[in-house]
Amino acid sequence: MRKYFLLSAIALLTATNVNAESKTYTVEAQAKVALSAKAECTTWDWGTIYLTDLNITDLSLSVAGHQITATGADADKFTNIGGYSPAKCEWTDNEVTGAQVSNLIVPDEVQLVGNASSIMLLTDIEMDRYGVLSGTLKLDDVYGAVGYIEGSDYKGSFVMTAVY
Repeated sequence: MRKYFLLSAIALLTATNVNAESKTYTVEAQAKVALSAKAECTTWDWGTIYLTDLNITDLSLSVAGHQITATGADADKFTNIGGYSPAKCEWTDNEVTGAQVSNLIVPDEVQLVGNASSIMLLTDIEMDRYGVLSGTLKLDDVYGAVGYIEGSDYKGSFVMTAVY
């Protein structure tokens, strides 16, 4: 009896449903074509960030024009930036200017990776009417899990599209 019970249990587990139903779904797809301006941009150099302590848990540096503002729990550890140079974009088509850009498509965040495998995040990227980029550089204990090391270089890049 036990043998037949086991055989029937195995048969039930391995059986497939012969009355399976199938359904058909329609998926729509679409695309749009738009002109984007080709630009040459200089390197966005945040320079040397001077801190009173390398143990950062929450620090954001925001730039608009040449004004840099520190916010976050560790804002008091920020003293200065030396050698800051914003990225300036110029279009290869002389008829396009920063003022004509109707939409700038950029990533939500860009990782700048350092020598110690810690990162900084570049966020809130915008461009003014003259083609100068601004944004926020974030440092914290999540990104700098192994700590920020004095003299480390942080580098990254991103692709942006300017629609006019």
